[in-house]
Amino acid sequence: MTASDQLEQPQQIEETLDETLYDPPGEFTPMQDHFLRRLRDLAQKREEFMGQQNQDPLEHKLLARTIYATLMDCVGEGVGDQAHAILGDGQVIGRS
Repeated sequence: MTASDQLEQPQQIEETLDETLYDPPGEFTPMQDHFLRRLRDLAQKREEFMGQQNQDPLEHKLLARTIYATLMDCVGEGVGDQAHAILGDGQVIGRS
């Protein structure tokens, strides 16, 4: 058996857009969609974290930096307005 026989052929992964977040669906490139989804997930994690009784300051700092970096990825991909909408109006994200 040769090495090429052992390798699997790549399979295409199909993703569906969350139509409740995007208007209209299919408006974004896969990269834009990736960063917007990641930001939404991080914003949800931040809400869960803020509801905890014992908050670890280091975890808070890392989460804030991750959200900021993902926001900057969104801005770089041209979907900054959508990213700010995910984070909420008046939300200030800064380095900590």
